[in-house]
Amino acid sequence: MTSRQCGTAVAWLTYVMSSSSHSSCPTTRPLQRHRPLDDGRDPLIGRFLDQKFRIIQRIGHGAYGSVYRAEQVALHRDVAIKVLDAGAAAEPDLAERFNREACAVSRVHHPNIVSIFDFGQTDDGLLFLAMEYIHGVTLTELVACTAPLPLGQAIDLIAQLAMALEAIHAAGLVHADLKSDNLLVQPLPRGQLVKVVDFGIARWLEPAEAGGAGSVDGAALDVMAVDGDEVAIASHVRGTPGYIAPEVIRGAAPTRTADVYAAGVVLHLLLTGELPFVGRHAGETLRQQLVAPVLPPSLTRPEVPEILDDLVLRATARDPGARYADATELRCAIEAAAMELSPGSLPYGVSTYGTYDASGLEPAPRARTEDTGESLYHTTTTSDVSA
Repeated sequence: MTSRQCGTAVAWLTYVMSSSSHSSCPTTRPLQRHRPLDDGRDPLIGRFLDQKFRIIQRIGHGAYGSVYRAEQVALHRDVAIKVLDAGAAAEPDLAERFNREACAVSRVHHPNIVSIFDFGQTDDGLLFLAMEYIHGVTLTELVACTAPLPLGQAIDLIAQLAMALEAIHAAGLVHADLKSDNLLVQPLPRGQLVKVVDFGIARWLEPAEAGGAGSVDGAALDVMAVDGDEVAIASHVRGTPGYIAPEVIRGAAPTRTADVYAAGVVLHLLLTGELPFVGRHAGETLRQQLVAPVLPPSLTRPEVPEILDDLVLRATARDPGARYADATELRCAIEAAAMELSPGSLPYGVSTYGTYDASGLEPAPRARTEDTGESLYHTTTTSDVSA
């Protein structure tokens, strides 16, 4: 592959928080106009934050805060406002995580990252983050409605995710919580746009950690027996079971290859409609990730070509040294797969939005949407998981 073929990197990121409060199928019917998640009794509705943003409607909520649609009064435009509850803002760890999230998103200077307009604290202690208002549905919802996705669409979406990771890693960050709930899919006139969301547990990457060394706060390990195998699982793990890289489950600090692992899990989901590992509870899922192999997607979906099987298996290798070294190597592998399946095409074009015409691949269904002025924003806080 030439350097030109491996050199285009246009990533699309945004900030959104995930939950499961919406169920409309983006490929089968128009997105429904968002209904308020409250009956008007929310004290923030109608309030001005920092004398700049007028809160209009709550559109997502979680354990520690909510997301609102608001108007930036001076510019007469809609924005999304994430507000950390006053009680949560008083907790140093949660407030520090919120601040870290704001810094992380603002640090990745890239056209495909959601624009951060403001960040601050009100006189009564509310921490807030103002950001671009985005239309879209989560990848979880898209897959639930259309799985398994056409191969061309799956390649397009995973290529955009790889490009997003390049931008994140180039800024010295590890996302550390890539999952289908944290990927927003926005319909465009041609194709769909992937946006990586939720940097709540993103981590600054030190140069010495690029190879995967280091641990998280000297994490203690619990030894458990699973079907006769003893496995060590860190007693305090942050992330989402099924997507957390095995070395992170054992207590290592998340690195670029941990994000590559999660991207491989996402590709498996795109190709099959299923995650590689789903246990009866979080601990069982984590243990499966440590002792069971990831099976090739073609075992579930026979038409998946071998080159995509190989891509998934390498990205999700249990040994981080056996994975793609970084997001650039992953993206190049995706481009190679796209060109082998459809010579002369790449999983994105040269337009500003990074979309492409998958004319040589199985055509992706077009999402049918209305411009309602509403957005599918969700919110939750990624929980620490322990086995």
